[in-house]
Amino acid sequence: MINSIIADVKASQLGQVSKPGAVIYVPPGDYSLKTRVVIDISYLQIKGSGHGFASLSIRYNTAGTSNWHELSPGASHIKVENTDGNAEAFLVTRSGAPRLAPIEFRDFCIDGVGFTPNQNSYRNGKTGIRIASDTDALKVAGTTNTKILNGGAAEQVVAHSASYALRPTP
Repeated sequence: MINSIIADVKASQLGQVSKPGAVIYVPPGDYSLKTRVVIDISYLQIKGSGHGFASLSIRYNTAGTSNWHELSPGASHIKVENTDGNAEAFLVTRSGAPRLAPIEFRDFCIDGVGFTPNQNSYRNGKTGIRIASDTDALKVAGTTNTKILNGGAAEQVVAHSASYALRPTP
């Protein structure tokens, strides 16, 4: 769905002068992400309605949940299922000049769903956001459970108000 929206934005912003980007809103709810999202346009914000509590995996970290009011994360929740064989949920990449201008991920949960064989390991081989090319700035705020791999020459990567693992690409 997000890839289709980005394709529509590119189709409607044809001229070099008028490319203001877009805001993609992820409403509250649970959404399955089956294919990697490729971000190759500047001035893009992907925004949700909050990240709820951490992850579906939280149910494995407690002795009992029978008294809980809910078992699933609330707000805007993207379950990374990636049936396309890619490890990352979001790939930030573009060739040519100029490099990508500010990209922002805000207020939604990127959830790797589960961790095998040990549900408490928090390792599942998935990456939330991979930066593969140069960017002027990338901001991640209010999202949870996100591994960010920085393989591009990001002039600025800002990550706050959530739980992340920010690593250079090996």
